[in-house]
Amino acid sequence: MSLDSRRFMSRLCLLLLSVWSTAALATEEYLQLATCLGPQQQTYSPALKLLPRQTYFSADATLDVCVTLDPALSSARFQVAGGGVASCTLASLQSRIVLEWNTGETSIIDMSSPLDLKPLGQTVVPSYGTVISGRFEGALVVSVLELTPNDLALLKCLTTGVTESSGLISMTFLQLLP
Repeated sequence: MSLDSRRFMSRLCLLLLSVWSTAALATEEYLQLATCLGPQQQTYSPALKLLPRQTYFSADATLDVCVTLDPALSSARFQVAGGGVASCTLASLQSRIVLEWNTGETSIIDMSSPLDLKPLGQTVVPSYGTVISGRFEGALVVSVLELTPNDLALLKCLTTGVTESSGLISMTFLQLLP
């Protein structure tokens, strides 16, 4: 299987998992407004090491696949900055996302990743937040980020530290029904 085929299958699986995992929330109490996914790249300062310490991060993501009730929405991009206590094995981070939809509209989201576990560098981060302004204002946002470590991540954790990572993110926007 080619690298492009594996990436496509990985994205499809993450999208299906995201839609499926939020389906229970969306049955009666919430309306699923949109689910989007795509690649994300992050940098850390100072570098992540074995012991936890105050760390700042920034990230860029392109959500190039969206399933939504609005056919005009097909993709989004965002930049995020945040911080908290983090290491190569765990983290608790807060952030503010400025997301720009392909329509030119924006959504500003306050996000929390209360427990980010990183066994051997592999990261799957569930996060939640609220759209505080813009498109979908007031909506609940549920996000899953899968960061894949490079081959030297464990060695870097023990020596110079991990300064960057990349992977796939999915974001689901849910509206509370009256």
